[in-house]
Amino acid sequence: MRGIVGHLCVVALSWTIGCAYTVPVEPVEVDASGARSGYKIPGQFSASIETEDCCKKEVRSELLMCQAPTYHVNSNGAVETSLKTALPAVFDDLVIGQTDRANGLTFTVERFEVGIKFNPVGVVPTVQATADVGMMVEARRNGESVMKGHAYAQQANIGPVVMFCAEAASTIAEAVNAATREALTKLTELLANSPTIRDMAGPLPGKQAQAE
Repeated sequence: MRGIVGHLCVVALSWTIGCAYTVPVEPVEVDASGARSGYKIPGQFSASIETEDCCKKEVRSELLMCQAPTYHVNSNGAVETSLKTALPAVFDDLVIGQTDRANGLTFTVERFEVGIKFNPVGVVPTVQATADVGMMVEARRNGESVMKGHAYAQQANIGPVVMFCAEAASTIAEAVNAATREALTKLTELLANSPTIRDMAGPLPGKQAQAE
């Protein structure tokens, strides 16, 4: 029965059967050369990655073309894995999932938006996918918040939709992956270049630091 449903969901552009497609987002890798150009952040840090239910969207076309299908985007796991891969390149001693160190970091996704716009005009119909990703880090020293940093990225991707609405899923995935990569790159650069973060390895600050 699952196979039959799968075949029914590969619908032509002119059909109106309501189907669901999973957008194949993946973890991304970032170029941490900017962080490595100086040196890793010293000291012992713990990090909490709070991305549960941060990045789920159901996207549909606003035009008649491919209006019936729903595109399911779930980047929860991809964002978490991407952060876990990128952060060790920035810190000398970072433990993820541990909260008992004096220097603590909390990573969250504060913005995740995905949109699509089909264009049936032209030799080959196309779809434009847009993705907005915003990440935030809060740094704490002995439980006291000393900095909040934000990284935001927007990406767009255009791809062909030759015969089937399912073809749009890969175009959406590329936009989401690109926006995630850019936001994460900006976040690692923010951390690597933050005097507040680097000073956390020293004595306890006498007053709350200003956000970078």
